[in-house]
Parts: sequence; C-alpha cells; structure tokens
Amino acid sequence: MRPPLAADGDRFRLYSRALRDLARPKLLDNRVSYRLAEVDWTGDKGRLGFSYTTYFDVLDVCEAAAHEFADAWLRAGRKRPSPAHLPLRRHIADPFDLLARPMPLSINTLTIRRDPIDGHRMYLHRRDAKATAVAGGMFHVIPAGVFQPAALAPAHQANDFSLWRNIQREYSEEFLGNPEHDGNSLARSTTSTRSRSGPSRQLAAAGDFRVFTCAVVLKPLTLWVESRERLKSEPLSPISRTCIELASQHRNTHLATRVCAFSSPAPQEALTQDHVRS
Repeated sequence: MRPPLAADGDRFRLYSRALRDLARPKLLDNRVSYRLAEVDWTGDKGRLGFSYTTYFDVLDVCEAAAHEFADAWLRAGRKRPSPAHLPLRRHIADPFDLLARPMPLSINTLTIRRDPIDGHRMYLHRRDAKATAVAGGMFHVIPAGVFQPAALAPAHQANDFSLWRNIQREYSEEFLGNPEHDGNSLARSTTSTRSRSGPSRQLAAAGDFRVFTCAVVLKPLTLWVESRERLKSEPLSPISRTCIELASQHRNTHLATRVCAFSSPAPQEALTQDHVRS
C-alpha cells in the first residue's frame, strides 16, 4: 500500500503535518511545552530540570516511532520486527538520553474517592479518538495533561511554573468542565492564587486531600515520559494501568485519607523543579 501524499505530491516529512491534513483531531495545537532535561530521584525526594519544546516536536518523534513499529509489526506477520525495519527508532539510540530528542512530561493523576461504606471509587474517562491526538479510544485516568505553561508571557510562566498547579488546571477542565487553559493567553493565570488559598489548600490542611508521587516512567512504544490490558473488555491505557497497580500496592498508605490523588510524576510537595533554561 502506497503511503498518502501531501497536497504538493511529495511524502509527508512530519507526522504532525500528516495528522493535521489527514486525520486532524478536535484538539491539535502546537503549544509551548516544558521539555524534561534532567531527572534526579533519590530516596523520597526528586528533582526535575526543564527547558522548552513544542507539542508538535514531540509528536513528530514519539507518535511517529509508535506508528513505525506498528507498521513493521504488521509487515512481520504480527511478530517482533527487526531493528533494520525501524530506522527512526534506531536513530533515537538511547531512549533514556533526555537531551537526544524532545522529551515532554505528561502528568497523569489517578483520583480516588475514599468511601469505606459503599467502596472506594476511582475516576476514569474514555478519550475521544476524534478529539485527541494521543491514546484515543482508551480509558484513561483523570486529570491528565502535558506539562505546559498556563500563559505565554515569561513573567506569567515563572509565576505558574508548578507541577501541582498544572494538575489543578486539569482538574478544572476535566472535572468542572471549564474551558482549556491552553497557554495562548497573555493574561495572568488565576490558578497560582487559588493553589495557595482555595478548597484544595483547606482540604489538604485538614488531611482530607493528599497527592502522592508514584513514578516517572518511559512508555516503551511511544517513548513518552509518563508513568495493556483491558477493563471489562474495554481498552485501558498503559499509564492508567500503571497508576492503578501502584495505587493498589500502596493502598494502605494512600487510602488513609478521604480523597486521594495518585500522580505520575508528583506535585511540589514531593518534587522540586529546576528553573526553566532557555
């Protein structure tokens, strides 16, 4: 089967361009994102270092590598393909080399509502394959999102450069149905103020809301940094399965409060971030 061609008759040079022209999802914006540059994880503390990248820079490597593998797997009769048939993945060489390619950070949080009477409940949602560029059609933890600035101006980014506030923005969008904080605004984000004095702060002070770090992991197929299986015959995303398994392993600690959130990676309480380098 011949690959699809761009409007000028040539082959698509970038995965993001092909996705845009052939199967554009509802949410597809080339937003500024924080690029993971360093990871230092010792004991119960962690430190991450960041620079900048864009969402399309990531798609053009990570998702393209996944499609390359899927195509080679099919051509090999649904068997493990030879590295000779994976040129893009060969060029990546060491997937753990944080400086060799644009590497984003996706923050995936499993939210659990503790209920000792009717049973503890976790929240998942099914990602619309027509609306999202990644993990479409799969059940996924909520909230979840790429670590991105809440506003464009440098001063605003410095004010809101926080993993925890990124999680709060995703809670606002996915649980409350508020418009996306897409990073395109020049106005100052309000989540920085709410994070210091709001319901989450009050619940945390009372011990009714806690956030735990589970892990920082690399997905082997797409090489996304995040933390297969089926849930009652429905597809469950790999990161969701990881979060659920880790939550189960540490359930005695995590379910000691009324509302828990399990995140991969962590908010500021357990993880600090280096200043962004240009």
